[in-house]
Amino acid sequence: MSEGKKPSSTPRLKADHEVEFYTPRNRLAEVIRPNTGHTLKEMEFAAEQRIRKLGENYPDIVKQAVASMKADLAARKPFKERLEDIFMRAHDLKGQAATFNYQLVGEVGKSLCAAIRAVPDLLEKEQDILELHINAISWALQHEHDDKVKLQKSELINSLHESIKKGQ
Repeated sequence: MSEGKKPSSTPRLKADHEVEFYTPRNRLAEVIRPNTGHTLKEMEFAAEQRIRKLGENYPDIVKQAVASMKADLAARKPFKERLEDIFMRAHDLKGQAATFNYQLVGEVGKSLCAAIRAVPDLLEKEQDILELHINAISWALQHEHDDKVKLQKSELINSLHESIKKGQ
């Protein structure tokens, strides 16, 4: 732009052009009808209640998963399929454990998932390592909130890690 020359406005920006804004009907808002549903706080409270209810059922969920993993271990399917089924169940338990304050169950599930991903060939040869992990989930559930066995909890996790290391 040269000095002394003022920029010119385009016609659409001049003040003598009338601008009209159109806002279409909000059909969704009409259906929802504001102020007739639950507030965000009410929805949050209801969600927390549902999660708490699931947490009350978590021990039963763990017991069912352990029974299913034991059945998977004994099934007559190819080993890799059985291992994937066990992994899926352990992965679910591991994820849910943090939500429902079952840290030890989560740690055992994490160890089982890590073993399945890291040393599947070892697990096929030495299926007792799988069985050890599955039984450890049951023990962890039983003693999760028992502070009297704090040392045993730590030893359990260490022994599970050691059982995997021998195959790496």
